[in-house]
Amino acid sequence: MLRYLANNDIDKLQWDACIDDAVNAMPYAYSWYLDIVTMGKWDAIVIDNYQAVFPVPVKSFLLYKKVYQPFFVQQLGLFVRQEKYFSMLQDCVQLLQEKQKNIYLHLNTANELPGAKKRLTHLLSLHEEYALIAAEYGTAVKKNLKLSAKQLITISNAINVTSFVTFIKRYVGDKAKELKEKDFQTLEQLIEICMKKDKGFLCCAKNTSGEVLSAVFFLHAKHSLIYLVAGSSQQGRKLQAMTLLLDNVIRQFAHTHTILDFEGSMIPGIAHFYKSFGGKEITFPVLIK
Repeated sequence: MLRYLANNDIDKLQWDACIDDAVNAMPYAYSWYLDIVTMGKWDAIVIDNYQAVFPVPVKSFLLYKKVYQPFFVQQLGLFVRQEKYFSMLQDCVQLLQEKQKNIYLHLNTANELPGAKKRLTHLLSLHEEYALIAAEYGTAVKKNLKLSAKQLITISNAINVTSFVTFIKRYVGDKAKELKEKDFQTLEQLIEICMKKDKGFLCCAKNTSGEVLSAVFFLHAKHSLIYLVAGSSQQGRKLQAMTLLLDNVIRQFAHTHTILDFEGSMIPGIAHFYKSFGGKEITFPVLIK
């Protein structure tokens, strides 16, 4: 049985238990994560007493509502405890379209929606030993690792959340003009909560003077390691510090059941960077009405 629920009617404990058990679990779908990125404004489709769930972020305007894709969330869609529930995706879509007139929503890589527009992510399995993973790096990555190794760059977790967000705002903000001050505040809150819940970590690359060259926040839940937000200073880009940082994290998680999700990108240059680490293109559907 499908039910469309307003936020106040969602049982958050049962919801999060479903995400914990889901065969296609992603940290974006936890109730606390959605609460932060939508400021508590999300509805849901629930199937058979939380055997499967479908989050619905809703933004209210003066005369209408819109289902939208929040910042810091790459994929949503249908999450299921048993694979048989994937067959109910079309029913979820139909119910959502009946309830909402304006929709732009990313589903996830386990959801199949024939005829839908597709977006890309890049996934790298870290199941093998580090040496085998690194052997598949592209020529540019191998070259850049040799360059950065000569620069006495230090990889560290010693960066606090406020400093990280300030760094991102300085070096990424002008390239992501759609991000407003409130979005950076949301990011800071999101990272703090993720780290308190042991669902993510910060790391950075520093030069010999202790200046941050590159920094990244990874979401980490179950077997997912998601490259959520990252940035580099001009010197960091010159010294290829992000390449060294990513290699260090890959080394750390190698030979585990982890999948590294680079979160995109549709931009060819960035996509090429991810592919150079061995990332494989995977598509997911976009629901538009």
